Amino acid sequence: MGALHFNREIPGMIEPGEQDFLFELARDTYTGAGEIVEIGALVGRSTCALSRGLAISRAVEKERRIHVFDTFRFPAGRLEAVFRQTIGQANGAGFRQAFDAYTRPWREYLDVHEGDARQANWTRPIEILFIDCAAGLEFHREIARLFYPHVMAGGVIIHQDWFYNRSWYLPGIMRSVEPELVPIG
Repeated sequence: MGALHFNREIPGMIEPGEQDFLFELARDTYTGAGEIVEIGALVGRSTCALSRGLAISRAVEKERRIHVFDTFRFPAGRLEAVFRQTIGQANGAGFRQAFDAYTRPWREYLDVHEGDARQANWTRPIEILFIDCAAGLEFHREIARLFYPHVMAGGVIIHQDWFYNRSWYLPGIMRSVEPELVPIG
């Protein structure tokens, strides 16, 4: 009953095992004591996996507990073609409408923040922080400064692009906040 069977039709760059992991994390680990924050949703493959898990979790308060941050704009440069091919859109500057369409069944769980996550004024406790946005060193430094301090004890930070060669800086950023953060895999 993994996420693969649920959202296979949603375009995206995460793998079925990652979908299952996010689904199980929201279903089995999330308690509701903090928020789930997703930075970099594309058109919602990971958002739907988290939402599906949240919908059947034992967390008491579930409404709008997934805060999604994305510009919903195609990146400039060579990645634009990759995004357009993945999403299947050839026209327009953005993909917010596609995100809204794919995540519609889970809307009650989502608080969507359209724009640059570096502009967020975040103050709430975070239980799960999922970052899937290989936007560069300075972007991730700012994300770490704004969001890491709010991750609760026992909370989880996931960098989906950890092993991506363009994200060479992520281990350094994570190490810079140790011993508070403990790698689990």
